[in-house]
Amino acid sequence: MLGMTEAFGAYLSRVLSSKRKPGANCVRLVLKGGVYRLDLDAEKSGDKTYSHGGKVVLVVDEQLATALEGRTIDIEDTPAGPGLSVV
Repeated sequence: MLGMTEAFGAYLSRVLSSKRKPGANCVRLVLKGGVYRLDLDAEKSGDKTYSHGGKVVLVVDEQLATALEGRTIDIEDTPAGPGLSVV
């Protein structure tokens, strides 16, 4: 199973509490052009869900979740701002 650090879960909770997009109630992890991105979205059928503080904060489509099995998502401070890390 794909893991998520406490720091990443807290970061997603802060993102969701500060940004509003109609119909978006979680953050989606996507892979585009070899780069992981986070987009505000809504849960879809077949998504794997990840919770923090009792609330779903992250969704990943089943295919990507399977490809990332055994890895962990974290957030790192960088000079350009928060950076996503998948290890």
